[in-house]
Amino acid sequence: MPKRKHLTRSRAGAKRPSIDLPLPPELLERIFLNLEFKELLQARRTCRRWRDAIASCPELRDRFLLQFPHDRAITKINRNYKPLGDFPAANVQFKLADYSKIGSINAWWPRVASTVTCLAMRGCEFAVDVLRHVPNLKSLELDSARIGGVGRVDFKLKNLRKLALKEARPGPLSGMIVRLEVLECRSEVEDLEDLRSIVSLIKSAQTSLVELILDVPASYLQDIAQLTELRLKKDLTIVDSLDEEPLHTMLRSQSNLKRLELKFASPIIDYNEDQELNTLPAIPTGLSTLEHLRIECVDDSGWPKLNFQRGCRFPKLKQLHLEALVVKGESLRRSLRYSPNLTQLTLDSCDFTSWNQLLRVITQPKALRSLSFTTYEVMKTLEEEPISAKPCKSLRYLQLNVPELDEVPQARVFALFRLFPHLTELRIESGVDDELVKEVCRKLTRLERLTLRVGSTTHRAVLYIRHYCRNLKYLTLMGIWKLEIEDMHYFVQKLDRFSHGRFEFVGELRYLILDCVKLNESDSDSDVDLF
Repeated sequence: MPKRKHLTRSRAGAKRPSIDLPLPPELLERIFLNLEFKELLQARRTCRRWRDAIASCPELRDRFLLQFPHDRAITKINRNYKPLGDFPAANVQFKLADYSKIGSINAWWPRVASTVTCLAMRGCEFAVDVLRHVPNLKSLELDSARIGGVGRVDFKLKNLRKLALKEARPGPLSGMIVRLEVLECRSEVEDLEDLRSIVSLIKSAQTSLVELILDVPASYLQDIAQLTELRLKKDLTIVDSLDEEPLHTMLRSQSNLKRLELKFASPIIDYNEDQELNTLPAIPTGLSTLEHLRIECVDDSGWPKLNFQRGCRFPKLKQLHLEALVVKGESLRRSLRYSPNLTQLTLDSCDFTSWNQLLRVITQPKALRSLSFTTYEVMKTLEEEPISAKPCKSLRYLQLNVPELDEVPQARVFALFRLFPHLTELRIESGVDDELVKEVCRKLTRLERLTLRVGSTTHRAVLYIRHYCRNLKYLTLMGIWKLEIEDMHYFVQKLDRFSHGRFEFVGELRYLILDCVKLNESDSDSDVDLF
């Protein structure tokens, strides 16, 4: 008789197979990259292997921002301060007030700093050794902060590429930078010591800088322009400099610029005062390499006049953005005559002396593909002269606000659409009525995308869209439109995307909507407003 097998203790207590599959770190990273921030925090607490996988992935570390102190009630950081935990963050911010001094943090900071690439110091004073422990630092921002207790500095910030100084002096940073590429300096108070430190910093990095942002007193520009080796190859932004001489000196010293931004504050308050005082520095000649130019007034105190010097040409210009300005005379049109590569033009809140002047400006570039002009005003409303602008067949995108009838007669607005016969996308933000919709749909037969914000329309406007826009693929109607069930059925069936108010019908969803429309057709009236 065979012996009976007894269940031993070792067999009874056998471990169940683990469901934690040993996935490679690369696959774990791809999975974690699809998680939201809170889910990522939960995954990090699951096990040590998942925590290490998150800590070793730079893309995942970039999602974490650590702020010290972690509690607003804490106003000091010293050797007694203990952070909540050691997260593998790439972005760290110290935020205090009134230049509060950061004490000794060597007990925990080196461990946290090893993964940091972006560091912001706000409202504090800190020792230079804080930077010693950040070997991978690429971006540093000092906002109302300063470096204190500086002695001998025996290390370099070899990976630092971007530095922002906002109401802060660079201190010893001039001797620590190896290859700085982007520098931002903002200072409201004119101070000799501040000027010397900024000029010294720019001088130490002038051979490697490609982008410079200056929001400083105009007197600083004169000294900065004297740096003979400063040859920016990409971007220059100058804020609130109304003195023409230092601005021109600075611009003419940078003959290789590709992008230029000028942001001005209006010099006077009352728009009706002497307009000769309300004139911006003229845009000088010698900027032949510019590809992107942006000029704007950054306050609401009045539209200052903008003028381009005679002979000012931009042969490589691709994008031009003007905002909250009065375009003076024909200077802009003369400059754009020599910009054969201009493809994008934006005129936001700009005034023109006449409607004809506006039309001549926007039809001057022969390669223009995108045009946007909104909330503009025309000073001369009654014009007897015929429209002299020639059609621009290259334009594909147009965005505009329709002016009030007391500013520009409707016939002249209609003439605008005849100047761009090959438009494929149109966006009108205001002033839409039945006659405007009819003119748009009749003249612009190639439209594929149309966005209209209603002013005052009837059901006729919807019928015009259905009848004339045979190539339309995308339609967005904003505001209250008179839509019947039949209109909904037509748009949902014929278009790739149809949006009205809070509703959007796209892709396979269209066919589900069609079924709902058919079920409700028997209950519809001729004047039903579906939404």
